[in-house]
Amino acid sequence: VYTDPAHFDRERAALLRRVPLPLTASGSLARNSVFASDDFGLPILLTRDDAGAVHAFLNACTHRGAKLVDPGETRCTRRVSCPFHAWTFSLDGRLVGVPRAETFPTLDKSTHGLRRLPVCEAGGIIWVGLDSKAPPDFSEVQGQLARDFEAFGIPAMHVYGRRTFDLAANWKLLIETFLETYHVAPLHAKTVAPMFAPVPTLMSHFGPHTRQTVGRSHFTREMLDVQVDQLHKQVTHAYHLFPTAMLVTSPHHMNFITVMPRAVDRSIVVCHMLTRDLPETEEQRQRYERTLKFNFEDVFGAEDFQAAQRVQQGLASGALDEVRFGGLEEALATFHANIERVMQP
Repeated sequence: VYTDPAHFDRERAALLRRVPLPLTASGSLARNSVFASDDFGLPILLTRDDAGAVHAFLNACTHRGAKLVDPGETRCTRRVSCPFHAWTFSLDGRLVGVPRAETFPTLDKSTHGLRRLPVCEAGGIIWVGLDSKAPPDFSEVQGQLARDFEAFGIPAMHVYGRRTFDLAANWKLLIETFLETYHVAPLHAKTVAPMFAPVPTLMSHFGPHTRQTVGRSHFTREMLDVQVDQLHKQVTHAYHLFPTAMLVTSPHHMNFITVMPRAVDRSIVVCHMLTRDLPETEEQRQRYERTLKFNFEDVFGAEDFQAAQRVQQGLASGALDEVRFGGLEEALATFHANIERVMQP
């Protein structure tokens, strides 16, 4: 399941094109703005119109197929114009402008809008479906998962910063680094290990999604007697947004990590740091920058992601026919069982 290209092709067809995939945080997309991503291997264009509604399209002009917007940061605009021939589209996908329209005497603009992709915004996360002709079931991302995120205030949070990693590892190995605490003491000995006790986590299930909860090293039962929106200051929640993302709570920010499978041994990972407020002083900005560097570069990048790449190298050697999960790795077994369930014919 980690090294066979044919198995990866089956995952792409029977899993990744059938379920909602978390693409980015709501805070990435203000009103009257666009955001493009190629990270899933499909050119996707997200827009938020003046009314606040989110739309998703294939990022291709309906004239000759040119890509409309290059991937990168969010861009504020009320319309999208193709750089090739300047066909222009509204943020809800309608074709609204054609230069030299007299040269297209039979063109019906109402039938040449952008090709839509299924999209759902829930709990401060924007989910998409990769098959324009087969909308996935969004009901399981609109229930308890979304209510938890709303209680934390995630829909109103800002995306303070991002880091993108192009990694030589199967996508599941990257998700797995967030699903167990067995590795914390040895792998993170010099970074975050002192913050946590090496104990089993409390695991909750919301359909295929999971929430792992663990107290910090100073945790006591009385610390739970707080308002729900303050709970993340006393315990850590690691939410698995099945199949390809994680949201990890922290006392003063949230870490949202999306994993985009590109090949059996290659994945794009985008880490978002979500904050309630933008920094108002230089001191606050420097603190945010230190936090972003520590989480994404020193911990995730230098430790978790490097470990996943080392596992990929070891498995690719053919040394093992199977891997073994222990009692602190229960969530990994759940993860693989959910994948197999979805992929059944």
